[in-house]
This record gives sequence, structure tokens and C-alpha cells, in this order.
Amino acid sequence: MSRRSYLKYVAGGAVAVAVAAAGGYYALQPKPAEGPPTTVAPTTVAPTTVAIPTTELQMAIWGYHPEVVEENMGIFEQQYSENGTVQVVPGDYGSVMETKFMGKAPIDVCYALNPHAFKWYTLGWLSDVEGIAKSNIVPYDISEIKDAITPGLRETIVTPEGKMIALPYFASVDGTLFANDQLLEDAGFAGEYPKTYSELYDQLEKITKKGFPTPYLPGWMAEWHGISFAWIWEAMNIEGDEAMFDSKTLDPTFDTNTAAAEILKNWKRLYDNNVVPKAMLTSSESDNMTWFKSGKYAYHQIEDYNIGQYNDPSQSTIGGKVSIVQNSTQQKWGDFTAGWYAIVKRDRTPVEQERVNRLMEFFSYKDKNGEFLVPKKFVANFSILSMYPEVLNDPTVKDQLAKAFRTDPSVAISNLMSSQIVNAQKAVWFMDWNATVLTELPLALTGKKSINDVITTLREEAISVKKKYQ
Repeated sequence: MSRRSYLKYVAGGAVAVAVAAAGGYYALQPKPAEGPPTTVAPTTVAPTTVAIPTTELQMAIWGYHPEVVEENMGIFEQQYSENGTVQVVPGDYGSVMETKFMGKAPIDVCYALNPHAFKWYTLGWLSDVEGIAKSNIVPYDISEIKDAITPGLRETIVTPEGKMIALPYFASVDGTLFANDQLLEDAGFAGEYPKTYSELYDQLEKITKKGFPTPYLPGWMAEWHGISFAWIWEAMNIEGDEAMFDSKTLDPTFDTNTAAAEILKNWKRLYDNNVVPKAMLTSSESDNMTWFKSGKYAYHQIEDYNIGQYNDPSQSTIGGKVSIVQNSTQQKWGDFTAGWYAIVKRDRTPVEQERVNRLMEFFSYKDKNGEFLVPKKFVANFSILSMYPEVLNDPTVKDQLAKAFRTDPSVAISNLMSSQIVNAQKAVWFMDWNATVLTELPLALTGKKSINDVITTLREEAISVKKKYQ
């Protein structure tokens, strides 16, 4: 299963099994890459006589290693004499959370991805984090946390008005280009990694002609973060940040005479010429991961954290033979994506709000002892990158990350630090427009609709949905 499918949820204290029909952006890896256990040992403190609050802090998450999140919640409770509960949300996380928000469910902190975070904040369901201040309850000030985050990545969660609306969980590059070094060697292209999409497509067509059918798994999945995101990031990789939307007005800049149209022409050629599997357009992320592990594909675009699985011989037939293609001076691959911890807007007393702020800091930043306890644990054990340089530069973390990747992690880190973000993801209407993109793009590739008609439809839809929300 991919990291974006739900496997478990907690209900009434019992653990049940749930498989997300919609797949989704929130996947559980089959197992972490083999390697030494994390050196971030569970923290213990001496018994305390401080009264534990009777009201629980409620934290909602998607189903990625909930056992680790619950372990961390236990450490938080112990360190601060606190009372917290982890709710693992089943099904389509984004839709379920919106239902919970509308029903005023008692949630204090939740996971959010970039497009969801901005939508939920704009609709008044989330608070910003600007008010987090050091006190006798809260150990760290928001200014300290901001300074610790990589500049550039920090701004990806800041509103146009300058408010930071969440704190870091993980960071990755969606659309990282993976290379199957064994197949490239067999096809006569050992070490010849492309520097641009043009070079990639030229090489793929040559590989196909050499008797390796459908050697490419692009990011064209049918899931909401699939083909629509791949189209946007490729345009941005080629033409820059404003290839699709104006960074200030968020008006569409793409049209029938821009890179967005040229990309679809290239994609249709790949689709028609047996370079990409026809099943790609109806596939899930989990399907793609399984296919790539089979060793039958030369290149694959997906999130960087999957490198641990791909290079694990117990999970992949090409274990130890997968590389991440580095951004070149000519072009980047993919775009920045991240998970965040967000504060759900609710009526709280000042003390209750400070407890929530402290919970946010423990999970996103440092524990009571000044350690990056939770961030280091996820990086070291699950190949998930962090927005905190201090975490990525920790010698122990670097060593464990290299073992998890089974290759040099510096390429992935370098790609992350220079990655782009889709500006329109900050718009409240983005996800509505994205749903239309998912249905329109396959029509262009299968020939059911002309490329110009699809581009025109999507441009008009972007203008229309923006006006609707205004």
C-alpha cells in the first residue's frame, strides 16, 4: 500500500481495519526500510504529583503509522502530565475532516496538506499559529520555531497576508524522478540520467524501441494528487513558478499556446506510442509503487520518501538499484509537498489554548528536553524528510537516513531545498478546480476530446470557480 491509503482507524477505543476506496494522499508504507532502530528512545521522566487535566487534547491524523503517533502522544503525556487522544481518521481524509469541521467535532490539532490547510484556514476552520508564545505552559516561542525552519519552505504555509497557518510534519518532492539503474544498464543507458523532460522523453522512446515496452510510470494516477498535479508541476518545472497561475492574482496563465498545451501533446505521444501503460490513467499510487518494484520500468515519478521501499530487497526486485535523479541547472523535477500540524479553531480558555500550543510544539518541533524527538524519529525510521536543517544535519539521523535510502540521501535533500510550490494551492477554490482537471486531462490523452478544448475548458473553469468563491 502507498503512504496515502488508510489502513486503520480508531473508534471507541478499538482498532478496526479500513481500506480507503478513494486511495488518497495519505499512505502507509508496508514497513519501514530495514536498518538500525531509531536512537531517539522513548523519553521518561520522574513521577510527578501535578494534576493531570480531565479534558483530553484531541489530535486527528491519517493512518500513517498510528502506533508511532500514539507512542509519541504517550511520551507527551508523560513529559507534561497531560491528557491526549489520537483519532485515526478513516476513508478520504480531506472529505471526512471537512464533515467533522462542519459538525464542530471536538478536535484540537489535525494533519493537513498544503491545499487542504489553506482551504480550511480560509473557510474559518483553522487558526493561524502566530499567537504561540512562550509561557509557563508553552516552552517555545513561534519566532524560535520559524527561525529553525528552512527559509523558502517556511513560506509555503504562509498566507498572502503574511500569517503562518501550521507547523511542519514532513516535507517531500512529489514528482521526484526515480531511475531503475538495472533496466537502464540493460538498455544501454547506464548512468545517463536526463536533465530535462525533453531528454527524458527522447530516452524513453529509444528504450521502448529497444524492446522494453511501457518503460515509464509518470504521475498520471487517477487519485486527486495524480495526473492533475503532474500536469501543473511539469509546466512549472519547464516555465517557472507562474507557468500555470499568476503568483499574486492566482488568475490562470496557461492557455492553448503555452507549455501546458505542449505538455499534453508530448503526453499523448507517449501514451499512443506504448511508452506509458494504458492502465496508468485509472491507476492508484499503490498500483504504481507495486509496478515499479517489479523492475519492468526505467523511470517513475512519485514522492521521494518511497526510496526506502524501492531499494529494500525484501520489498522490491530492484532493491539497491534505484536512484533519485537530481535537479539540473536547466530544470527541476516535481514540486514541493508537505504535511503540517494545524490548530482547529474552537472556543477555548487561555489555558486550554496554551495546552494545544504545547502539543503542537511537541509533535512539530522539540520536546520538553529541547530535543527534536518526533521529527527525528520519522526521518530516521521512515525516510521522511524534515523542514528543520538541524534535524537533517544531525549525524545520527544522517547515518540512519542513508541506510534507509540505501543510497546517498543528499540528492533528495538537495532537490527538496530547491523545490517549487504550486501557488494556486493557497487558493480556497483550488481543490474544486483540481477535481475538474482530473476528469478532463484523460480525455485529451485518449483522444476523446481535443487538447485545445481541454485546455480551454480548464482555463474557463479556473476563472469560474475563483469567481464563485469570491
